[in-house]
Amino acid sequence: MTKEAYQSILRAHVGPVLGDRTIAAVAQSRDDVIDLLTIRLGEGSNARRKIARALITGVLDEAVRAGKITMHRCGGITLPDNGGNGNHDDFVFPSHGQLLMLANGSKEPRVTGIKFPLTIWLMRGCGLRIEEALAVQKSCFRDNDTVLRVFEQASRDGRKTRPLKHRKAGEYRDIPVPAYLWEMVKDLSDGYFFMTDGKFPTYSSYRHGFNLNVGKAGIPEAFTPHSLRHAFVSALLSHGVPITDVAAWLGHRNINVTYAIYGHLVPSSLGRAQEALNAEYAEWSQAA
Repeated sequence: MTKEAYQSILRAHVGPVLGDRTIAAVAQSRDDVIDLLTIRLGEGSNARRKIARALITGVLDEAVRAGKITMHRCGGITLPDNGGNGNHDDFVFPSHGQLLMLANGSKEPRVTGIKFPLTIWLMRGCGLRIEEALAVQKSCFRDNDTVLRVFEQASRDGRKTRPLKHRKAGEYRDIPVPAYLWEMVKDLSDGYFFMTDGKFPTYSSYRHGFNLNVGKAGIPEAFTPHSLRHAFVSALLSHGVPITDVAAWLGHRNINVTYAIYGHLVPSSLGRAQEALNAEYAEWSQAA
């Protein structure tokens, strides 16, 4: 990798997440660094994620050597392979009942659910990322409420919106809306669903509440908000929806990214191909 590649990753990924923190704060931010490497950069190449990790740990290691901090908690972070045969630990698909408990809690007084339960269904039903889900508003539902138009995402500090990942301002993507999701939102007021006093929930506060309730819902700890996006993809591919369409709904500019992450979910076409070849041969041979 060139010097320009390191600078690009620093500007585009590491800086926006960690750039406003002190060295001491970054040293204790293991969870946020893991999120950066496995979610924000989760759809990128292994090489880019390794560079990001090296930039972070290199600075922290040097700070330890210089006596500015005594230690840091960001060492030893493993990076799952994004390849088709890679680690898919976060491909955890809970039952409907478990998601209900995660979103809404249970009758047990100490199990309260997450603060914004609708986000669970926006991510599960439309494959949104966290920041995209937090910026959804009523007017995003279009075409007789069958399409969700996503054109912005909440900033991680919750203070504003910004363009979609890898997109310019004004660019959008249209995603099919399952009927159950529209039933959940049809009676809600106009405007942003999750804005309070002019601010969105911060990324870190949302993740904190989400993580607290995963275990309470009986879901394996490897489950992340991104697992809901994986479930969205799995549902579509298992029912024969072309991966090219799925890639567009996910916001992947490069279909190879979609194949790298989700290729193992594409049903085998061997049986259908054999049937097609047999049928074609029968028609061809009889016409001779």
